[in-house]
Amino acid sequence: MKRLTFMLAAVAGLAISASGALADTTIKLVEVITSPPRTEFLKKQIAEFESANPGIKVEVVSLPWGQAFEKFLTMVQAGDTPDVVEMPERWMGLYANNAQLEDLGPYMAKWDDAKTLGDRAKQFGSTVNNTQFMIPYGYYVNALFWNKKLFKEAGLDGPPATLDEFVADSKKISAIPGKYGYCLRGGPGAFNGMHMFMN
Repeated sequence: MKRLTFMLAAVAGLAISASGALADTTIKLVEVITSPPRTEFLKKQIAEFESANPGIKVEVVSLPWGQAFEKFLTMVQAGDTPDVVEMPERWMGLYANNAQLEDLGPYMAKWDDAKTLGDRAKQFGSTVNNTQFMIPYGYYVNALFWNKKLFKEAGLDGPPATLDEFVADSKKISAIPGKYGYCLRGGPGAFNGMHMFMN
């Protein structure tokens, strides 16, 4: 079974994968964080890449987010393993611990743009076995919505400024009968809301 190049930087990943002299090559790229505008933008980037790298074609497979984990797992189990995949970092352990991921360290050593990655990005992509299996391509910003009336009822005069204050304020609000100090949204991707408690 070939090891897939697992990274969140789809286009950067293509540049790494194509750093050698390749000809008449097709690279299969799987994206799982999809939307029509985003996929269209990705295809424009791929067109630019293909234009700059004659002989290399990129086949894009877009998996709908709600079914992505199961569909991607089925692909890999069936031997239909892509060359590059964009996916949430929390999937990395599953594939890395089954020796299904390519170590990107040797490729990054030859990649001029690797120096543009911050230490945190490199650390984030090497959390499994201290090996660079992933290149993060962006960070998501969380937003806090707070109920002024409920805060006032709990004796609080403003939103929390630190995580410790957030936890303390949540406990005070939860002490009000029938109220909860924190709500983690449900649905696909909801686990992302736990990240702030893990870093």
